[in-house]
Amino acid sequence: MAPGAATQTTDDDVGELAQRVDALLLSNLDDYAKIVALRKQLGDVLKNAHFDLSRARRDVGIAYISPDNIPDAVEPALKVSIDEDGHLALLRTGDTSQPLRWFAALPPSSLRAAQRSFTRAIEIAVETASILSQLAMRSDEFQAADQELRVQKAPQKSAENPIA
Repeated sequence: MAPGAATQTTDDDVGELAQRVDALLLSNLDDYAKIVALRKQLGDVLKNAHFDLSRARRDVGIAYISPDNIPDAVEPALKVSIDEDGHLALLRTGDTSQPLRWFAALPPSSLRAAQRSFTRAIEIAVETASILSQLAMRSDEFQAADQELRVQKAPQKSAENPIA
């Protein structure tokens, strides 16, 4: 075995590991950018939903659209599931139009728009949570790879410069 062969293999391993760390870091940064965009979108959607709800309360009367009209036993129309990879998904479990009938026999379009906006807000929140879950898992992988890279680079530095 040539004297430089072991060093070359180690250099290749360190290079591959450095590329893996870089790829994980870039992926994390992409996810952070997605999260920032989704949070802004969530804020905008919720603002519109509350505005539509206020407009509906004005149209049919405050007394009709209030928490007092919500039944005691409510079945969820949406549920969140998570798979083994940490991906979250929104599942529709029931009729999403029924809750509108709690407030009016013929709900105004502004109330329907508010419901659509709140449903969209839930979808955005689930998507954000899914990305955060993936980010947390990838963060652990990144930290492990980064630590391994530091360990592999440490002997090289001392071998290259025995004074340091």
